Amino acid sequence: MNSDSISIEFEANEINGQYDALTNAQKAAGQALIELLQAKYALSNADVYEHPDVSYKTYSEARGAWQAIKDFS
Repeated sequence: MNSDSISIEFEANEINGQYDALTNAQKAAGQALIELLQAKYALSNADVYEHPDVSYKTYSEARGAWQAIKDFS
């Protein structure tokens, strides 16, 4: 719910329901922001969810973003 969560949104182009992959700049920014929030609120990776897993979104919208951020180095 919006009352007990923080949402991070990344902009991407969409063509026929398919979204561009995150850019390296988006991955780096997402990684930094998530690490900051995890430290501030004592959260683990298990506390991070992709939007389609917790609320209505099309299946491909935001799918894979968290994994791409975790894998980015």
